[in-house]
Amino acid sequence: MSLGDALDWPNTDDGFLPLFVHHAAATPDRAFARFGQRPLTFGQLDWSSTGLALWLRDKGVQPSDRVALMLRNGETALTMMLAIARAGAIWVPVNTQAVGDNLAYVLGHAEPRLVIADPDLLPAVSACGANLGSPAISSAGILDQAQAARPDPLLRSSTGALLRSSTGALLRRAP
Repeated sequence: MSLGDALDWPNTDDGFLPLFVHHAAATPDRAFARFGQRPLTFGQLDWSSTGLALWLRDKGVQPSDRVALMLRNGETALTMMLAIARAGAIWVPVNTQAVGDNLAYVLGHAEPRLVIADPDLLPAVSACGANLGSPAISSAGILDQAQAARPDPLLRSSTGALLRSSTGALLRRAP
């Protein structure tokens, strides 16, 4: 028997999302991360990332699309990474120090459906000359925007991973 079996953890062959959802359901008030003195709980991150996944879908992101994030470490970046996984998309991390040809190369080769950047980094994205399908989106207020996109009670990823409905019910993929 493995440690995972002994602790009743879900199989992680499908990635980290089922494990995260399992922990969010079991211990929603447990701190997942701390930003300064403020904890971000599993439950808060679960709720916010689901809203952002719906927001991404509203923005046209489909499973296997790439979403580039040019965000400094923090709650928004963490929530966006999880939301991208929930939407079935692929996270493209972009160095926040990248500019010019270096940034154009990364964005040009990644061909992201969306680029989301910290507000002060948007000029670097615009100036780099990358041929993007749509303008980069500011991360300012993105967590609030995501909550407005949250009325859909069900979001299933392309892999059918475990997800939580807005009512709190734990959803499992069909066999």
